Amino acid sequence: MPTYEICYMNDDGSLACTLAAICRDDVHAKILAHAMKLSVYKRLEVWRDRKLVYERPRYFGPAAVEDEELAFPMAGRASPAQKPFAQQSA
Repeated sequence: MPTYEICYMNDDGSLACTLAAICRDDVHAKILAHAMKLSVYKRLEVWRDRKLVYERPRYFGPAAVEDEELAFPMAGRASPAQKPFAQQSA
């Protein structure tokens, strides 16, 4: 089975911690990376040998977005025309 290195980064891109793991494949390494992630770490990378196999967010930097934001750009945001249920007139 391949050996993976999971890297968690601080907001400034500096390395916060690493985790070495032996996983069946890339998918299991990705799942482990998310399962072990603390909420304070927003960025992670999964490496197999010297090959980057996974990173979140996909592109680091100010323009970085998560996949969910690409699929549902307005998720969780109310449009100006919408009002909370309690404020709607009866």
